[in-house]
Amino acid sequence: MWDGRIPVGVGTLIAGLPGGGKTHVLRHLGAMVTQGALPGDYFGKPGGFVVMSREDMLEQTIVPRLIGAEADMSRVFALPFSAGSFDVQNDMPELAEVIERESVRLVRLDPMLAFTGSDTFKESDVRRMLEPAQRLMEDHNVSMAGVMHVNKDLMKDLLSRATASGTFTVHRPLGAVRWLRSR
Repeated sequence: MWDGRIPVGVGTLIAGLPGGGKTHVLRHLGAMVTQGALPGDYFGKPGGFVVMSREDMLEQTIVPRLIGAEADMSRVFALPFSAGSFDVQNDMPELAEVIERESVRLVRLDPMLAFTGSDTFKESDVRRMLEPAQRLMEDHNVSMAGVMHVNKDLMKDLLSRATASGTFTVHRPLGAVRWLRSR
């Protein structure tokens, strides 16, 4: 997706303290994806950008900022979900349909924990949420980037400071585990 930074078909966390520019980074990445300007596999190939945000209002905040970042707004999508918020079990097929139909390259989850619908401190619940998302990313060559806050405990390394289960910070795609077992 973005050379040396965000792989295609894998989820990426954009983690940091509040006010550190996480959403700003994702907004500009999304704008570059819609223009085909992000250095990587899709350079020169404009693609779609799905915005899923529970912190910023779409029309009042997200749209004007994407326009300011020069996003091709015909390639930016926000979805109305069945229960008013994203549910992995019920809304993944709708998201997959939009990804396929609109050549979506990047999905923004901001903040990521707002879209889990489960206990984010329980590894089993997090895995149940991440596995369908990983299959979706692999099947459609789309990347997902989730915004996550970190706690202020400077005595711990950054991965240990993520505000949820350590399962979110695994160093290899969950899909690799499934692939090895299926052979």
